[in-house]
Amino acid sequence: LALSAAPTASAVEPASDINVQRSYNMPKFMIGASLGSADGDASVSVYGGLGILQSMAFEFGYIDFGETSENADVTAAYIDLVGKKRLSTMFSLFGKIGLAFWDYSPNVGDGDSGADVTWGLGAEWRLTSYMRARMGFDFYSMSPDVGISNAAVTEDIDVFYLGMNFSF
Repeated sequence: LALSAAPTASAVEPASDINVQRSYNMPKFMIGASLGSADGDASVSVYGGLGILQSMAFEFGYIDFGETSENADVTAAYIDLVGKKRLSTMFSLFGKIGLAFWDYSPNVGDGDSGADVTWGLGAEWRLTSYMRARMGFDFYSMSPDVGISNAAVTEDIDVFYLGMNFSF
């Protein structure tokens, strides 16, 4: 009678020390701003981004190049694919390539708008878990048809910048 009340070996579940956890790389959102020099004039950019992998993100933004060497005001909205290479817990390098939708407004004559490829390189320093400082170089090339004869002008704009971004 006492034997029938004791649990059998098949009815007892074994204790487990294994803790199974799933790890997901949740998307990180980022917003930021930068100040720079675009062919000798001041440039201002605001941007945002979405991390899609640990070392890859989409970045989108708006940049005002100021007045260019061709005496034109140029602005652009852009979307870039950004790849990052972490060198330490505090420092990483990045490269980006994307598409810039630009608006070219010369001081004299008609303006133009269009879309062209843009690319850039830079470095990023992690200041806190949510804040990063950034330094970089971006290259924009545009070929607007401007002026009285609508002649094509090639405008290459190099932007060196310092920025700050916040992730959440």
